[in-house]
Amino acid sequence: MILLAFDIRGAFKEFDQALAMLPDAESRAAVMRYKFDNDRQLALASQLLRRYVFVKYYGFEWDTIRFGSMTKGGKPVLLHPHESSSSPSADTSYDFNISHHGHWVILAATDQPGHCVGVDVVTMDTLPSSSSVTELIECFQPQLSPQEQHMLRHHPHPLEAFYGIWALKESYTKAIGVGLYHELNQLNFYNSKEGLIQMSNTGKEQPNLGFHMGWLDEKTLAAVCYDDDKSTLCKDLDDPPLQIGDVFRGRIDRHFRIVTLHDCMSVK
Repeated sequence: MILLAFDIRGAFKEFDQALAMLPDAESRAAVMRYKFDNDRQLALASQLLRRYVFVKYYGFEWDTIRFGSMTKGGKPVLLHPHESSSSPSADTSYDFNISHHGHWVILAATDQPGHCVGVDVVTMDTLPSSSSVTELIECFQPQLSPQEQHMLRHHPHPLEAFYGIWALKESYTKAIGVGLYHELNQLNFYNSKEGLIQMSNTGKEQPNLGFHMGWLDEKTLAAVCYDDDKSTLCKDLDDPPLQIGDVFRGRIDRHFRIVTLHDCMSVK
């Protein structure tokens, strides 16, 4: 499994030049439909990063790559490059997923047929002075399982635990391609006795799924959901593991490779 991250801070001083790297008008329009500069930069980084991974790691040609959305939740898929644009189909040899928040864009990809990946990244913004962690958790209570609510009420770092749980829920629903259509309170995330993150769905354990969390900086947490085939996907995502509620202690997640605009330009 490939894990990539793109920090947009200072990356697009020549925005129009970077935008021109996108080979089709549809992709450029998808970037420009956003009103604010930060959102446009995140969208552009997302478009560049998804092309970068297929050129750099899977041998595709930059200008022939096409993407579509073939699931109920809008999960992007790679389309067969030589099929008619009027009836495209997904190339199921690959699966990938992208998330962005704050100033980060992250991507996970696999070339193992039949496997799925999902990611979510969240920047923990400072709460307004009139709010509290308790009020934040109560606001999202309908989307939390009873066990998760109990964890958050008694955890020494409830804010980090809440954002971790939420990112994990999103990574799972994005991996299976349903987005937030899923009943999130049926998903229960917890720290296992073995020190790993595990999940149950409607009370049933999900042993074939693996989860990973890591810090990209002191405020930004990334979560990954993947098929737990460690012989082919990712042999060391659990070494060392970050658990739900762990605070940032100066250790940046080493599993994400940082990609720059220069990297994207070098493979185009």
